[in-house]
Amino acid sequence: MDAQNSNVFTRQVADYSQAAGQKILDTAKNLHTVAGQLKSDGMTQRAGELAESTAATIERIGAYLHESDPHRLLHDAERFTRQRPWTVAVSSFAVGLGGARLLKASAQRRAQAGAASYQYED
Repeated sequence: MDAQNSNVFTRQVADYSQAAGQKILDTAKNLHTVAGQLKSDGMTQRAGELAESTAATIERIGAYLHESDPHRLLHDAERFTRQRPWTVAVSSFAVGLGGARLLKASAQRRAQAGAASYQYED
């Protein structure tokens, strides 16, 4: 049963990483188009060069996710975590803090919307 669960998990990771990689590659392609438009205008050429550089980096990330197998992804994540534990800890804290702020803000909006729709009339 464990081997079967492992295979299902591996397949899901492969599917998700390939889908994410494809979306990132599509984004990079769009950014390359924008960069070309910016570079053709003399006033925004520097912005176009920056966009082109960013698009190339995004494209490498997308290709890595799209083409890597789940075992390589896991191995690379473990290696990165071992080499840079503080980076992972601080990043995790920042993501958690951002998520908490997002949830708090959405809860306040829901509460305000709910209070406005439930006003009592005497």
